[in-house]
Amino acid sequence: MTSTMPPRLTEARVVGALPADGWFVEYREDDGTTFSSPLAAWAVHAYGSVADLVPLDVDRNGTTDDPRTCSNFVRIYRRDHESTP
Repeated sequence: MTSTMPPRLTEARVVGALPADGWFVEYREDDGTTFSSPLAAWAVHAYGSVADLVPLDVDRNGTTDDPRTCSNFVRIYRRDHESTP
């Protein structure tokens, strides 16, 4: 799978993590329905810029990954800022 991360972040060292309370990741199932999962944390890389924060999701096996690299990724959102139709 090709990474969508900026090249400098694929080589950057993670130096910390920030809680992602209230943040969620939305994914699309094969049948078109969507489901959400709580975001676990924001990884802070050695570059230290806010633009360089990387979202981390945890799968059922306990593996963390940047959800933006998943083929069924839809979006990251903050639930308390979500508008209702």
